[in-house]
Amino acid sequence: MTGNATILIVEDNDDLRGVLETWIGGNFPLCTVVSARTGEEACARARAVRPTVVLMDIRLPRENGIETTRCIKACVPDARIIILTMYEPSLYRDQAFDAGASMYIMKDRIYNELPKAVARCLPPGLEGGGSRRMYFQDGPPR
Repeated sequence: MTGNATILIVEDNDDLRGVLETWIGGNFPLCTVVSARTGEEACARARAVRPTVVLMDIRLPRENGIETTRCIKACVPDARIIILTMYEPSLYRDQAFDAGASMYIMKDRIYNELPKAVARCLPPGLEGGGSRRMYFQDGPPR
């Protein structure tokens, strides 16, 4: 089903990207979920689908998440970009916000913080299924 908002997941780790696609799709069933593995692919997808929300890894092959954030904000200024990283905030947070990111979430906090962060970035009515929350057999995504 095609939703009224699109969430773009930019993550080079195939396993994590797959888990995020399933998790986000299950928690936000009215949204279309698309993904990209590299910064270049993400910028091309953003131009094509004009995402409402972007989940952006910092470390990507060739073009990093900061540069990719700038690229996406240049072509989709209203996109809300949530940076996902395992690197301490002091390393990249200021650069991410200067590039146009809306939020910065450590990957070890994704399970608790990401659903609320995505919901805050979506238009009213698309925030998810309320009490519908997906859990994983092996715990939160890593």
